[in-house]
Amino acid sequence: MKHLLGHFFQDIIKTEYVGGGDINQTMKVTTADGDYFVKYQSKCKHDFFECEADGLDFLKKNSSFRIPKVIGTFYEYGEGLLVMEYILHGKRSPEYYAKLGEKLARMHLQKMEKYGYKQDNYVGSLVQQNNPSSCWAEFFVRQRLFPFKDILSLPNKGHEVDVIIEKIHQKTYHIHPSPLHGDLWSGNHMADEEGNPVLIDPAVYCGDRAIDIAMLQLFGSLHPEFYNTYFSIYPKDEHWEFRIKLCTLYPLLVHARLFGGHYIQEAKYKFNLLLKAD
Repeated sequence: MKHLLGHFFQDIIKTEYVGGGDINQTMKVTTADGDYFVKYQSKCKHDFFECEADGLDFLKKNSSFRIPKVIGTFYEYGEGLLVMEYILHGKRSPEYYAKLGEKLARMHLQKMEKYGYKQDNYVGSLVQQNNPSSCWAEFFVRQRLFPFKDILSLPNKGHEVDVIIEKIHQKTYHIHPSPLHGDLWSGNHMADEEGNPVLIDPAVYCGDRAIDIAMLQLFGSLHPEFYNTYFSIYPKDEHWEFRIKLCTLYPLLVHARLFGGHYIQEAKYKFNLLLKAD
């Protein structure tokens, strides 16, 4: 990683590894001008960090959350860097969850033109298809479920697929496309030095707001103040519980592809339950 840092910094004082997940290594770089946060991949897809930078810009334009400022990206011979401002992790303020709920609700209230996005991007290490559509059910089935058709044993015949799309459409026709973080699990929101919420690591597109709420609920529930504030601004509406269950399918399928194991059976089970739901 260090040999690539010279493309951005000439006066590095100190570098400090700060861990990494399944995909990236991360580093705090201290220079004479201040601190920076760097993500690195040794086997990187050429547009991976460009997509992340674009997603951060999308969130900055379409929300009031604090979003890390992107300094730049670099790719060379399979190695990639994303350089951002360094935001100090702080302790969550007493108002943290209320602010998270308020800002997310106001982001979701915005009505975007179509479901999808201007380009494909990534969720985790997987390519995320985002071809724009005017129908959420059509978009969700063909671009969120079909990439995992082997796991779900989805039918190939057009009529059978159309039946699934129509069943979902009956309960989702009334929703509008909202700006989405797209991968909003608990590790992708954090408190800054003042205790206010910051969003990181997006997989953005426009879709049913239930996507973000389902992701927040999938691996544990948030503080009640988040839900109280969110739903006071943007209340639950018709078929909310069906939509939450539907939207939970996508992150389960992503985990099934990446990690296998019980996620495969859980995704199959929940998909079949949805097909049988009235």
